[in-house]
Amino acid sequence: MKGIFKNENVYVYIDTDNEPTNQIEDEDAFIVGEGKKSQVLYGGRVKVSYLYYRNGWNINYDTLSLKIDGIEIRKLYSNATFYESSTPSEIVAYLNQIENLGIDSFLENYKQQLQQMKIEFEAFADGLQQELAINYDEKKAEELSKYKKFILTLGCVIFALLINMNAGLQNQDYINAYDNIINTYF
Repeated sequence: MKGIFKNENVYVYIDTDNEPTNQIEDEDAFIVGEGKKSQVLYGGRVKVSYLYYRNGWNINYDTLSLKIDGIEIRKLYSNATFYESSTPSEIVAYLNQIENLGIDSFLENYKQQLQQMKIEFEAFADGLQQELAINYDEKKAEELSKYKKFILTLGCVIFALLINMNAGLQNQDYINAYDNIINTYF
């Protein structure tokens, strides 16, 4: 059994070959995993999806996706690469941060990290551009092109985060409103 569970406001990832000995009675305890592809949390603001794809004859179940207000939270590597999915432990860390700090605080921290990284990549790209002006090298030109595309993508993600307004509501307010609508109309 593989999946993300929530116990007393703490998210954990379970990866065991054993099946549960007891029925999981609390629907809110099992977030996503084998048999449950996605879950909407925090009044619809957060969506966790369990992505699986075929890799030859094997199926890889260890890839997850996290969206907040429709914005994909991506893992960023220092070699100018975005990965749309994260490991289960990373998603669990993000969910625990959201649980403890709130969604808006999490997004603000994420945005600040991306902005700082964008500044660093722009400085690196400028240095590379200056090197190319002095001594043109095809490999460095390709690398510069890669970094410029990455900086553009990074700018688009930051823009999405900048226009996402802080509503000033607590996580529980979103959850209560969502639950009230579901219970009243559905």
